[in-house]
Amino acid sequence: MKFLKYLAALAVLIGAMLIPASPATAACPYSCTAAEVTALQNEMFTLVNNYRVNAGRAALQRNSYLNTAAAVQSNHMVSTQTLTHVGPGGTNAYQRAVNAGYPAGRGIGENVGMGYSTSAQRVAGWYNSSSHRTIMLNSAYRYGGIAIRFGSNGIPYYALVVGT
Repeated sequence: MKFLKYLAALAVLIGAMLIPASPATAACPYSCTAAEVTALQNEMFTLVNNYRVNAGRAALQRNSYLNTAAAVQSNHMVSTQTLTHVGPGGTNAYQRAVNAGYPAGRGIGENVGMGYSTSAQRVAGWYNSSSHRTIMLNSAYRYGGIAIRFGSNGIPYYALVVGT
């Protein structure tokens, strides 16, 4: 019986992580204003930079081309309801960055994600994955862009694109 209570509590906890929190933390999953989306993106970018600085790396500088590449991927994931690094027309992160105007020949990295109720949970999810953490903390990356979009079902899809 104790085990069943434990499973029930775990199910509630997992469910709570997938359900959007209050507008202050998850922000408007069904009706975001442009200002609210911008605030979420800024919050996530700041959290990424906090991890970098705490690890002795330089903070990333925002780059409008990489923001565009991240938005293209986030929008694509919303439209396909798929967590993927493959973008529209089969493009990869490098192609999307160059198509957005980022200089060709530079290194590009990308983290994508979906779900989680808060920006802190989203960025911690990347940090707690060794491959995503490597991209977040790679000192060769100096520039970054980030985007978050909500599907019609309220699920957030987000992308971080970093470049050298």
